[in-house]
Amino acid sequence: MIELTEARGRGIQEVDVFTAADALLAEGKRPTIERVRLKIGRGSPNTVSPMLERWFATLGARVVGVKPAAGKPAGNDSDGMPTSVRNAARLLWETARREAEEVQRAALVSAQADLQGREEALAAAQAALAQREEAFVQARTSLDAALLAAGARCPGAATQGAGDRSAADAERHGG
Repeated sequence: MIELTEARGRGIQEVDVFTAADALLAEGKRPTIERVRLKIGRGSPNTVSPMLERWFATLGARVVGVKPAAGKPAGNDSDGMPTSVRNAARLLWETARREAEEVQRAALVSAQADLQGREEALAAAQAALAQREEAFVQARTSLDAALLAAGARCPGAATQGAGDRSAADAERHGG
């Protein structure tokens, strides 16, 4: 077991995790959080995990012999942003996007339901209007027939009634 307990204060350091992970890899074992903690002899999983992720992020470059750019800590993207920050931002963006899509879908469903309700109300109003117009046509036909029948019995009354009706129609139509 590698002794990594130098007098650096409490808690583990990234170099401890990197050294333990390298040692595990040299032994032919995959570095996991628990194996690294056992190799170091201390450290919480919440502390070891991000450090081990940074170790894995630099592993490929170290295996092929490429050194990280000067001034860029291990575990950063090529533009210097920590991988964990980029991943967190990506996760946040995807979550926000999915939630926005859900809100949009709900708004669309609501608008479609409202539109359908309005279309049904319009159709009902049009049907009621058509019924009233039909009733009006029937009433007018009936009144015209009654007026003609009354005119046949009293020729002067029919002419008088027709004149009254013509005057009333002219008034109604602005004539």
